[in-house]
Amino acid sequence: MDGSLSNASALGNVRAGDSAVIGGLVGQGRNSILRNAVAAGTVTAGANAQAGGLVGNLAGGSLANAQAKGDVEAGSDSRAGGLVGWNSGQISNASASGKVTAGQGSVLGGLVGGNIGSVRFSSASGQIVPVDPSDIHGGLIGANLGQQSFNSVEGEAAKVPMIGRSYTF
Repeated sequence: MDGSLSNASALGNVRAGDSAVIGGLVGQGRNSILRNAVAAGTVTAGANAQAGGLVGNLAGGSLANAQAKGDVEAGSDSRAGGLVGWNSGQISNASASGKVTAGQGSVLGGLVGGNIGSVRFSSASGQIVPVDPSDIHGGLIGANLGQQSFNSVEGEAAKVPMIGRSYTF
């Protein structure tokens, strides 16, 4: 998706195979502006996926005032997040409450699987379930190479580290 999307919702379940970029509302948002969006269905993907409860890959652009309530399930070597699987954009005032499960070799987070953008004023509360406990996983963000501030975790998401692994350059 390129462009903007406001006041949108999706309630159904979505499913895709290996190497998918899949979200409960948007698969890939390229330099997109998404506002006031909610998705409530389960998102299921195969291996090597970028899977998010709302957006699979936020490739630039911004996402604000958004909620994802459904579970996210991905196969091995995936990037999975309760809201966004992979983020290189700006996320603010967002939340995710679904359970996030991913196969071996994956990076998973309650809100964002992998982040190289920014995440602010956001929260996660869902359970994080890595198949292999040594996989990178966090209550808010799995792997953080970007910026994050003024965020919180609660409930099941607070039972694991808020950030699975942080990288600085």
